[in-house]
Amino acid sequence: MKDRTEDRLRAILCCCGDDHTVGEGSGHINLVQLDKLAEWPFMTATNVLVPESKNYPLASAVVCDRCIAEGREILYAIKGEPGPDGEAVYSRVPLSELKKPDFYWPDHHPDRQLEKAYEEMALENQRISEELLPFTLETLPPYEE
Repeated sequence: MKDRTEDRLRAILCCCGDDHTVGEGSGHINLVQLDKLAEWPFMTATNVLVPESKNYPLASAVVCDRCIAEGREILYAIKGEPGPDGEAVYSRVPLSELKKPDFYWPDHHPDRQLEKAYEEMALENQRISEELLPFTLETLPPYEE
């Protein structure tokens, strides 16, 4: 049996890059995490590896394949709230109406911390190399046996 939820979402979710449904511009439902704070219960991003993220859920955008291929700017976040019949109701919110979070948790994700450490190590290694090894292949004296 085919799950009708995906078909329903394709038909009702408006693309956040243009004025059409995701189904009209896509075979996929592409979710994009934004750097804006979500103040609604559904279609938000958090991460279990960063416990603080539950206090700063990030907004998401739904973008169709066509808008991705055309490189369109994301104009809206997708907002999900409980509807009167128990089904989620979705709407678009202009990005200009959303705030930046006080705590941007993706910067505190363990993978990002490791990446920052590698960047710092690379800079330190470069500094040491430049300081201690001023020679290049052109400036090295010839090898003598």
